[in-house]
Amino acid sequence: MYRLVRDQPEQVLELEWKGVHPKLFFRGSYTFVGLPLIALAVAGIVTIARGEPNFGLLLALGPASFFILIPWASGLWMGYHHRIVFEKALTLSSKGPCLLLCWTRMIPFAEIRSLKLEVEEPKQIRLCLTYEPGRRLRGRTLQLQVEGLDRRDEAMDLVFRIGRIVEWQAYRVLPNDPRAMTVELFPSGEGTPIPAAAGPADYSKPHEVFHPAPTTIPSFDLDRLKGVTRFEVKAWEPGRWVHLAERPRTGPEWVGALIMGSLAALTVYLVLPKADWIWAPFAVACALGAAWGVYATRRREVELDWSAGMARFRRGRGVRTAPLGDIAEIVLRGRMSLEPSGGNPKYPQPSRPVYFCEMQAILPGADEVLLRTTTSREQDSPYLPTLAAAVELARALNIPWRWEPYR
Repeated sequence: MYRLVRDQPEQVLELEWKGVHPKLFFRGSYTFVGLPLIALAVAGIVTIARGEPNFGLLLALGPASFFILIPWASGLWMGYHHRIVFEKALTLSSKGPCLLLCWTRMIPFAEIRSLKLEVEEPKQIRLCLTYEPGRRLRGRTLQLQVEGLDRRDEAMDLVFRIGRIVEWQAYRVLPNDPRAMTVELFPSGEGTPIPAAAGPADYSKPHEVFHPAPTTIPSFDLDRLKGVTRFEVKAWEPGRWVHLAERPRTGPEWVGALIMGSLAALTVYLVLPKADWIWAPFAVACALGAAWGVYATRRREVELDWSAGMARFRRGRGVRTAPLGDIAEIVLRGRMSLEPSGGNPKYPQPSRPVYFCEMQAILPGADEVLLRTTTSREQDSPYLPTLAAAVELARALNIPWRWEPYR
């Protein structure tokens, strides 16, 4: 559990965690490094006792013991430390029982592209940030459980303190299950302004209660859902039986598979014998393209059976079964892509964004797609019908749900 060790409003916020390192693999691997050194030290002592000291061995053991054994012993005595510091840059540092774990990472605030916090019950906070150190976006998730922070209004107070230090001015509570709350911060005033600081944090005293705006859930309309989904809704009775089947793709995928397969066959039977296998890579590429075309046309089916307590996910000939109790949550993810605007090629127009949604079941090992909508140029068209369906399904399974905005 983290402890708030330093808090200067709008300037510095430092959290520290001290204890046994959670990843025992590092401690165990380091022990395997230390044990051979101990064995070599014993061997050196034995050579001295016999009157035949091995000075090369002793010279090698001296620096090795100083740089490895002494930090290891002091680390075991003092424990493992992990610090998260917000001060001009997000600094993540770890210090523990071996040198391999002593590292520091600084992420300048200018590189942070998105900052999102997920608050769950009991007050477990996940800090999800996306930053861009170069040309490539990177993501990191930090699990925070702060000492004395046991109410949602206190969690929001910590969120606001982080936002003020990063100098981001606004926040927005995303639609989510009442048992959890997702807050996204913004650099400018796109949402609700972050309130001013009232002094250093003291979570032993009651705070002003934070009341997030209630999430408006549209009423479920099966006909409207059928109009936007690429799946065929064969049965929709959450709590009893749900059967969804993706409409098979018989257009460009099959045509591409047929063309690529024909090219591969013609190359193998007509070209390769005369060209001395120089066209073999082309034949392999065509065969792989045909295989991918066939793979893309596989039909996906989803069956949720409450009487049997099982979920079946079928993709082509492959079938995966899982107990309904293994589904941790229902996530509705917004997707965005660009499509050409068309028009005169001599006067190209900028591409326009199109939107679609995916409903996914979070399962151990790999998530499963339950539903996917068609694309639309309006964000609400695929979002509202699938949001109502996701909430209804999550309530029937008695699990939380959440919405991830278009990206």
